[in-house]
Amino acid sequence: LGHVIEVVSGREEGRLIWLGVTHALPRSSQRRLVIDIGGGSTEVIMGRGFEPELTESVQAGCVASSLRFFPNGRITAKRWQRAGEELGVLMQQFAAEYREKDWSEAWGTSGTMQAIASIAAGMGDPANSITRKSLDRMRDVLLRAGSARAVVLPGLARDRRPTIAAGIAVAEALFDALDLDRIGVSEGALREG
Repeated sequence: LGHVIEVVSGREEGRLIWLGVTHALPRSSQRRLVIDIGGGSTEVIMGRGFEPELTESVQAGCVASSLRFFPNGRITAKRWQRAGEELGVLMQQFAAEYREKDWSEAWGTSGTMQAIASIAAGMGDPANSITRKSLDRMRDVLLRAGSARAVVLPGLARDRRPTIAAGIAVAEALFDALDLDRIGVSEGALREG
């Protein structure tokens, strides 16, 4: 291609995501929490200003988790429970350290979080935010649908249908592990970092 390709580690990906989000938000000296649910991994970053203090990368993205927990697009209560348990164990590995620190704002970023926020807005929630209650409502709709192909959620783009159940399951596990009730959604992300 005529370009040097650099493969970045999960922690470096987290640092770049942090830079993208913090440059997209108003300046603040308060500690912030940032979550990015990607296709293969999820990054959780905490820091102040332009400096990340904690960065975690777990191998639980929406595509990887779809293949693991919802093969063939089947969404059942048993599969959802298994996803919640296994994802919860992954998140608990670092969650205590994050909970020990106070943060003033929590932000989600990138495609999965933006898709979830779009669905939440379509269900009547404020724009660019995700609440625990909206995640619960989405999960109920997904379980009733039983299949990714049958899912009808307001604001959900057709190309996101195959992976949205896993994205919501990962978000739920993070909300539980980090005791979150609500997060905002930022336009800035890895590309801007």
